[in-house]
Amino acid sequence: MLLLVTGSSCSGKTTAAFSCADLPRLVVHDSDERGVPSDADTAWRQRELRWWVREAIRLEEHGVDLLLTGQSPIGELLAVPEVADLRAAVCLLDVADEVRRRRLAARDPGTWSPTQVDAFLGWARWHRRHAADPAHAPEVIVATGEPGMRWERWLPPAGRPRAWQVEVIDTTGTPVVDTVSRLREWISRSRGPSSAHDALARGPMGENSGGMIIAFSVQPTGEPSDPGLTRDLAEGSDAASVHDAVAAAVRVVRESGLPNRTSSMFTEIEGDWDEVMDVVRRATAEAGRFGSRVSLVLKADIRPGHEGELDGKIERLDAALDRG
Repeated sequence: MLLLVTGSSCSGKTTAAFSCADLPRLVVHDSDERGVPSDADTAWRQRELRWWVREAIRLEEHGVDLLLTGQSPIGELLAVPEVADLRAAVCLLDVADEVRRRRLAARDPGTWSPTQVDAFLGWARWHRRHAADPAHAPEVIVATGEPGMRWERWLPPAGRPRAWQVEVIDTTGTPVVDTVSRLREWISRSRGPSSAHDALARGPMGENSGGMIIAFSVQPTGEPSDPGLTRDLAEGSDAASVHDAVAAAVRVVRESGLPNRTSSMFTEIEGDWDEVMDVVRRATAEAGRFGSRVSLVLKADIRPGHEGELDGKIERLDAALDRG
C-alpha cells in the first residue's frame, strides 16, 4: 500500500512521517530522496511520483507498505497509470499561512524572497481546495503535466469530477507529538481491510464506483422491427451482414461519454455498473430496430475501486512485453 503524506513546504510532513518509521511492515521515504534538479517542474514531480508508485508496488509484493512524503496532491497520484494496481490513501498535512511563513523564515533564513514565500502559500491554499474539491483549478497540475498521466480517472471528458477522500491534519498550534499520534492513527485505519480511506474507492457521491469493463457485441436477425429501416446489404452478402445495426449500437456507446473502444469483434466500455449497463441496454435496443430478434454476447470484468483499466491493462501488457 502507498500512504502519501502531502502538503506545501513547512507543514511538518517529514518530522511526523519519520516518527512513524517504527511501525511494522512500513518503510518511510521522502519523494525528493532521489535528488531535485535545478529545473524541477510539475512534469518532473509527476515522473518522480510514478517512480515511487512502482516502488510501492514492488514493496507490496513483499508485504511492506510505503509511507511517502512529498508535495504531489491526490489528483496526481490517481493519474499515475500504475496506481490502479495499488491500494493508496492520502493525507494532507496543513498549517495556517502565517505559521508557514514563520517556519519558512526560521528553516531557511534569507533564502526566499517575498514573492517566493507567497508562491509557497498559494500552493498551500490550492492544496486545501484540491483536497476538498476535484473541480478546483485542475489546470494547475494538468496543463503542464507529464504525458501519459490518466487525468480522465477523476476529471472525465464529461466534466463530472469524481469525489475523493483525503485525510486533513492541521498542525497549527498542535504539538508534534499530537500530530504524530493523529498520523499514526490514520495509517492504522488506512491499512485496515477495505478501508474507507482508500483514495481509489471513492465514487461521484463518495461511494464505491468504477471498476467495470464490459465487452459486448450485438447482432440482429430477421426482418427489421422498425418498418422504416431496411438492411443495407452489399452485393453477394447475406442477412448476417448487419454493419448498419452495429454502427447504430456503437454510436450510442460513443455518445455516452464513457471510455470505450471498438474492435472487429467487440465494443468495450468502462464505468460504473448502472451507467455501463444502461448504455448496453440502449445500444442493444437500437440494434434491435434492425431485426426481429437480437443476439447479445457480453463479458464483464468487475474490479471495484479501479478506473482507467480500459487502457491501463494494455499499458501494463505492453510494459511486460518491453521487459521481455
